[in-house]
Amino acid sequence: GNLAGFASPYVIGALRDATGSTAAGMYAIAVMLVVGAACVFVTPARIMMGECDKKSGRDIRLPSGEQAAATREHERTLRTLKRLADVLGRPIEDFFKPDADGDPARSKVDEEERK
Repeated sequence: GNLAGFASPYVIGALRDATGSTAAGMYAIAVMLVVGAACVFVTPARIMMGECDKKSGRDIRLPSGEQAAATREHERTLRTLKRLADVLGRPIEDFFKPDADGDPARSKVDEEERK
């Protein structure tokens, strides 16, 4: 929608300059409408309904609103950490602590430091 609102006046203007009539621009917009409708009808329903791809088993659904929001929040956090690392002159890896539950060696080091 936004792209069409931006590009349509330029297309109509260019076609009006080339042909001397606005009819060519209107026909071009009508053709784009038909192409868009054809794309909707040609797109398999399983993609629109969010099923898995039968051949690869890959999930072809669009991310849910919650997943998209979580992804945006994760990206925002990483950008913030990168800025902080740049300001402090330290590598970004310094801001991530190893997971003590997943790393038994790290758990032993933590216990020794506490003693």
